[in-house]
Amino acid sequence: MYEEKNLNYDESESQAFLRKNSNLRIDEFVRKLSEYDVISFDVFDTLIFRPFSAPTDVFYLIGDSLGIMDFKNIRIKAEYDARIKRRELSGDMEIGIADIWNELEAEVGIPAGRGISLEEETEKELCYANPFMLEVWKLLRAMGKRLFVVSDMYLPESIIEELLKNAGFDGAERIFVSCEYHKSKADGKLYTEVLNVFSHEKKMPSIIHIGDNPHSDVKMAL
Repeated sequence: MYEEKNLNYDESESQAFLRKNSNLRIDEFVRKLSEYDVISFDVFDTLIFRPFSAPTDVFYLIGDSLGIMDFKNIRIKAEYDARIKRRELSGDMEIGIADIWNELEAEVGIPAGRGISLEEETEKELCYANPFMLEVWKLLRAMGKRLFVVSDMYLPESIIEELLKNAGFDGAERIFVSCEYHKSKADGKLYTEVLNVFSHEKKMPSIIHIGDNPHSDVKMAL
């Protein structure tokens, strides 16, 4: 359920992004995107970075705050169990953070409300903007482009919106999060929700999606 990446020891993740994309100039990238009416963005590892090589490493910090050893593995298992229960009940595996912490409350006795608040606050403290994409976002917004956000995530839309605003990404017209629609980018169904936004418009706008996952952000978007 999680994507892994190599940890940069000698430079920041922002510097590494710019180095790997040294042939990608902001003005040229923005010019290409500006050819479309709607620009859709993935969130994590696209607009926003976390200071970890694996997303689940954040659970080490949460476990330390709770005083629970091996919390990372406990948290991963609770999410897996919640997804399996959701699949058996409804056929999909898209869950919210409350589903996960209800499992954890039964497992370790931590009140779900406390755990949810701690995890959300930890994410707010750690997430920061990809500076390249922040500049791209600001330029596109200044052009009056329609900016959408589409994410496979268990955090609710309100928290995703707050993470984005904290990082400087203001002005998203719509935010689509898999846990709220019980549809994902990974199976392509969340993109149908994006398209439904334009069903009442006289003409379907041209749309481009930007993300880092070859399957979810490229193949399924196409």
